[in-house]
Amino acid sequence: MESGATVHVHPVVLASIVDAYERRSEGSETVVGTLLGTFGKGIIEVTDCFVVLHKESGNIVMMDFEFGKNMGQLERQVLPSSISY
Repeated sequence: MESGATVHVHPVVLASIVDAYERRSEGSETVVGTLLGTFGKGIIEVTDCFVVLHKESGNIVMMDFEFGKNMGQLERQVLPSSISY
């Protein structure tokens, strides 16, 4: 990623993050997710996001990377210029 890039975050992304936090599992303090969007000419545009399933055990967080990989591939099928962060 380029240093000094400008980042634009679509409002739906912010709403999705808040929604994911509000719906998190009881007792969980964290939400893990992936940001999706495009990058070009020094501008990162975050257009979507999704929650990555995970489990916490003390200081250890175990994530379902396969789920995240599949969701990223689906996004690129719909929007080929999309990249995951």
